Amino acid sequence: MTGDLILYKIIELSGVFMWTISGIRHASAKDFDMFGAYVCGFSVALGGGTIRDILLGVPVFWLGSTYYVYVTFIAFFFLLFFRHHIKWIENSWLVFDTVGLALFVIAGVDKTMHVNGEDCGMVIPVMMGCITGVAGGVIRDMFLNEEPRIFRKEIYALPTIMGGIVYYLCVRFVFGDVLWPSIISFVLICAIRFIVIYKQWNLPKF
Repeated sequence: MTGDLILYKIIELSGVFMWTISGIRHASAKDFDMFGAYVCGFSVALGGGTIRDILLGVPVFWLGSTYYVYVTFIAFFFLLFFRHHIKWIENSWLVFDTVGLALFVIAGVDKTMHVNGEDCGMVIPVMMGCITGVAGGVIRDMFLNEEPRIFRKEIYALPTIMGGIVYYLCVRFVFGDVLWPSIISFVLICAIRFIVIYKQWNLPKF
């Protein structure tokens, strides 16, 4: 297994962990029981990548490896045992949500670039990265019977698009490998998301 592939796996598994926790925390706020909260977290963590792989016409990533399912279990039990400590962290869901979002965008762009090859251009990888990142949140909001956050509140998709573009350009034209593009894109997405929420910026309504 090459270094780039190992890093990709770490990014994707870390994203699954973060978004499982994010989904469970949101479900807990809606008074879901443990099973319902886990199902919500599982769907959030794996939903975006599932949609991406179906659109790319490749095997769904978590069906070929049980590690992803194990990570959702680990995240569930982590939250079960440490939930009282995490509750003391104000807006802890935002940290897990943002970190998971950034990791999934990177994973989505990278996988699309490898599947489609060098001739795919920039648009499709960035779109797939955006879908990988935000689709889980849309699924979460549907589970919670809420309007999807991406359509009604704060600038949610813009950081994923900008991060995806930066990742693609860095891999294709600057670094060649994935380490520094991953770091730069991750920091950019997290920074934009935190700034947008802190400043309470929103896109104009139509």
